[in-house]
Amino acid sequence: MVSARGVSRPRGNRWGSGRRSVRRPGLLALTATMLIAALVGAGTSSAGAGTVRTFGSQPVDDVLAAAASALVTQATAHPGCSLSQNQLAAMVIAPTIEETGSPATSAPAPMTLSRWDNSAALYAFGNTNAAAPYRNAFFSPGIGMWQFDSAGGWNLTAATAINTATAAPVAAQLLASRYCASGAPDVISKIRYAWSAWSVCATTDQCIGYYNDMFDGTNLSINRAANVTRTGGMAARSCLVEGIGTVDCYWVDPAVAEGDRGWTLSGSTPLPKAFYAFTANGREYRYWLQETTGYAATVVASKPVTANARTSLTWSLAAPGSQLCDTTRNIGACANGWTGWTSIGSSAPQSDLALATNGDGRLETFFAGPNGQVVHAWQGSPNGAWVGPIPLGSSPAVTTVAAGRDGLGFVEAFGMDATGSVWVNRQAIGDWTGWSNLGPG
Repeated sequence: MVSARGVSRPRGNRWGSGRRSVRRPGLLALTATMLIAALVGAGTSSAGAGTVRTFGSQPVDDVLAAAASALVTQATAHPGCSLSQNQLAAMVIAPTIEETGSPATSAPAPMTLSRWDNSAALYAFGNTNAAAPYRNAFFSPGIGMWQFDSAGGWNLTAATAINTATAAPVAAQLLASRYCASGAPDVISKIRYAWSAWSVCATTDQCIGYYNDMFDGTNLSINRAANVTRTGGMAARSCLVEGIGTVDCYWVDPAVAEGDRGWTLSGSTPLPKAFYAFTANGREYRYWLQETTGYAATVVASKPVTANARTSLTWSLAAPGSQLCDTTRNIGACANGWTGWTSIGSSAPQSDLALATNGDGRLETFFAGPNGQVVHAWQGSPNGAWVGPIPLGSSPAVTTVAAGRDGLGFVEAFGMDATGSVWVNRQAIGDWTGWSNLGPG
């Protein structure tokens, strides 16, 4: 069992007296215990006598799905455990109310960033001075509505801790396994034991009150906030990072955070400026771009994914060889030039290259390869990495290749053989139609 950092927020006082971020209980097995017979809907229903709480609509769905999955796992690990899906969902949601300080009428924010840990290592280059040049390049160690803290060794990054589709299963598996493994004689004691990673929930009545607001013994009572999505305002992007390559990256901007925004208004540490988050080679990276922060340079922080940020962060200013380009928005190092040449493979082209743009923006190139067979390569996502080159079906031997997009948005590839006959292969949904002869050119 671990304690969490800092002093808890008095109920109803938004982040007023300090926050914790969640550490990981020691030696916890993420196994689970029982299979429920049916899924109970999470719309507003009559639960206990308490206040009806508000939660994001997609996050509710993610919590219910995570609870169902955790119970399936627990059916094998603890077949005698008496825990329902709705009860576990209420247990999963309750700590988010405490951690984010959200009132009953406002949904917890998936993007919540911790604001109460003053460890110098979390400040850019260890400079805690209020006039520091990169003061708001602050590495929040606790992330998301459950405030998973890097000190706990969680296999979560900023992006996966924010996204309730990836964070809720971690919370649900943890709570289900501890509840079902508990030897406590009563339900409340089992729940407190399950909440051990959230010390206020485990040791006070705060979260018990939230739990009772939501769960009446059968039903889960929640007001759904349709405007709070599972990513909480975080935006998925594609980034080209020098020295790493093309990665899935995420734009985390507190200014557009969905749900309760109390965490943006107070805290003993700076509110981070918007940053890019991604993972590569076992490390989590956060980039504060010069172009979006107004800083004199791009600030970079990284650490091993499961390491404690307080002891393992590396800070640097992005230099040639480590710059980032947001290729989705054309922001960053891509704004003032070319990325440089990179190979997309070799297939001994025997003709000039033809280029077409797919309906979703992906580029695709075609050429005559060995023996005149038509070869193609394409971007796996718009502005993303290339796939191929590989033969485009079994084509005739051609000497000239062309390509274009038709009125329906499908790409058509053309080839002319040595006799002057023109051949065509058209995209279809999920595949190509195959080569057919259009006659002499």
